[in-house]
Amino acid sequence: MAKKLVIVESPSKTKTIQGILGRDYKVVASKGHIRQLAKSRTKNDINLPITRNDKNAHISIPGVQKKGKKFIPRWAAIDDDQKKTISTLKKEVERSDTVFLATDPDREGEAIAWHIVDALNLDISTTKRVVFNQITKHAVEEAFENSKEIDDYLVEAYKARAIQDKVWGFMMSQTLWPTIKRNLSAGRVQSPTLGEIDKKEKEIQSFVPEEFWNIDAKFELNDKSEPLKIPLKKIFSSGKTINVESRELRTEQESMIHTEALKQANFFVSDVSTKERKSSPPQPLRTSTLQQQAFRRFRFNSSRTMSLAQQLYQGIDLGAGEGQVGLITYMRTDSKVLSNEAVSDISNFVTENFSKSYLQVRNNSKSVQGAQEAHEAIRPTYITRTPESLRNQLDSDQFKLYQLIWTNTVASQMAAAVYDRTTFEISAEPSDSDPQYLFSFSGDVLKFDGFRKIIIDQDSDDEIPDLQKNQELKCVEILPEQRFTKPPSRYNEASLVNFMESVGIGRPSTYASTIKTLIDKKYIERKKGSLHITALGSVVSEFLHEHYSDLMSYEFTAQMERLLDDIAQGDTELQSVLNSSYDPFVENVVNVYSSANRVDRDRLLEFTGEKCPQCDKRLTRKDDYNFLFLGCEDYPNCTYTQDITTGSMCPDCENKPELWINEDPGKITVNKYRGQLFYGCSNYRKENGVSVGCKFSSGQLPLEYPKHKCPDCGDLLLFSGRGGLNIRCKRKNFRLPKESQCGFSVKKSDFLIDEEDDQ
Repeated sequence: MAKKLVIVESPSKTKTIQGILGRDYKVVASKGHIRQLAKSRTKNDINLPITRNDKNAHISIPGVQKKGKKFIPRWAAIDDDQKKTISTLKKEVERSDTVFLATDPDREGEAIAWHIVDALNLDISTTKRVVFNQITKHAVEEAFENSKEIDDYLVEAYKARAIQDKVWGFMMSQTLWPTIKRNLSAGRVQSPTLGEIDKKEKEIQSFVPEEFWNIDAKFELNDKSEPLKIPLKKIFSSGKTINVESRELRTEQESMIHTEALKQANFFVSDVSTKERKSSPPQPLRTSTLQQQAFRRFRFNSSRTMSLAQQLYQGIDLGAGEGQVGLITYMRTDSKVLSNEAVSDISNFVTENFSKSYLQVRNNSKSVQGAQEAHEAIRPTYITRTPESLRNQLDSDQFKLYQLIWTNTVASQMAAAVYDRTTFEISAEPSDSDPQYLFSFSGDVLKFDGFRKIIIDQDSDDEIPDLQKNQELKCVEILPEQRFTKPPSRYNEASLVNFMESVGIGRPSTYASTIKTLIDKKYIERKKGSLHITALGSVVSEFLHEHYSDLMSYEFTAQMERLLDDIAQGDTELQSVLNSSYDPFVENVVNVYSSANRVDRDRLLEFTGEKCPQCDKRLTRKDDYNFLFLGCEDYPNCTYTQDITTGSMCPDCENKPELWINEDPGKITVNKYRGQLFYGCSNYRKENGVSVGCKFSSGQLPLEYPKHKCPDCGDLLLFSGRGGLNIRCKRKNFRLPKESQCGFSVKKSDFLIDEEDDQ
């Protein structure tokens, strides 16, 4: 019987840590948070009386009591499963003489540890907190040798965040229900993030393109089979300079004047200069930059990136007697700093595998502004475990992320790449001395690869023509081109995380969950890799800006984050932070609830851009709990409806006319049942309660059929797995007769298709 009990938060951690500690310890998991603020109401909870439309109304906030100036949280098990977990943990504690709490090394991990102590009534004298930034034998053993007590300041900061988000968010959300729609939510972090997406969308919609012109010239070179195209940079005319590359050539008339002048001009190389240019390596990754780079390079959304990073941190089974091994350090961090031990290991690796000339030790002494934690940057636990050495132990997505982390870490301690940058300037002398024209271009030639030794896709050499100063050139063509300015780009998940970090809203642990909440609430949606605000999201954002302008400001949210950090550092007190904004906020909520007008329901309609075939008005997307279809905006005057289709044909009734209700092969439609999406066939309906037609149904999104067929059997392919990252045949289904089954299954990343990532 184990005398020493170790409690971690994640079941996937237990095997790795058990393997390190051995038989004298028993490692069990709390399965995340075991408690949260109670959802049930009592008479002692905050009960805010409100008058609306001459009727008594109130906002009751479950789980938080307020006595005078003191906020008192009331905790409860998250669900029945966590009630069982608490019961199981109590039994394990009774069989142990020492309890170690080895939850994650951040504010949330500290909170889980405190909840365990409080819920299980543990004896502080026999309960020890252990903290490690990486799950390696050395780090874990060192943590157990240097155990400590729970950090009360971090716990207080967690309580402040939980209470504030519950009270403030609950009150605001309640004002959305009678004015817009039920079951909406608002929050201290999610709402200003939504506001920024809405602001960007309004900038795009109000954008007016401006015309500008570029002019290129093609020159014939003796050593090149293809003419060399060089852009016009500047025009010098009557003492003025027109900067063409800054879009100062505005009209077609101007462009044509200069084009005709250039056709009559003589061209020569007016200058050739070469200067050394250095390209610095990337910095070690932190949570935000990991999410950004993973999205840009692999199109992983934030949730997917953090899930993969969690797997690498908690441990991968490497086999061959090694067992479960943690491959990276803790992945929720603001820090760009590497430990001295890590820098030393990287230095030895670079020197041994390349040479000393490739080594340039550098380490950031400061983290980013507003950083919450004092952890290291995200790095491999063992720098000698190269990505190639782990290729067979990692799946394709794990490998990609580990390779990204490993290369960034090693490159950060390598020398800069050095280039020779050669710049050519070509002057044009028209028959008239005024104006004068300057063409220019540059090219780089690598002198020393430095960190490019391992990041080989960073840059590439340019082809440098052999041109000499004063050399005359033959121009074979002048190419004027009309262009228009483009609207600002919508946020994708990478750029949104970058924005959130830059203005100080949210923390590494909340970036992914904030975006997920906005998507789940249908405030925003993914389209072709970008985040688009919905009609509902725009209405909610405008309402919050109108009535809660302080909360929607980035400075207010960032200030609250700083106050929470102050609590975590012991510089301020929980109750004072909560009380500082409570009274004015309540007054604002009461005013909004009492006076806000109901939003016009037509504003919540999502228009498809198509017209109703019956009345020529606009079609809208109807999305309710049990219904998903297109309908006319003029309902009930026009009752036209239309299925939402995926663009895929139904393979089940393709060659079975007896199943056709619409006199055509069916199309796969998007449907809803009890709030859940599923996919069916347009040749299905119920007549007198009896199902007729094609009964195809799938819980996974089909690929476009027949464009994409199963290569083994020719049937329909489905996206499967978490996030739709796998592709399998429809017949990979144990419920089918054995002779009808098909085993085709492959990673989406290994199946070359033109599907969008947001599918």
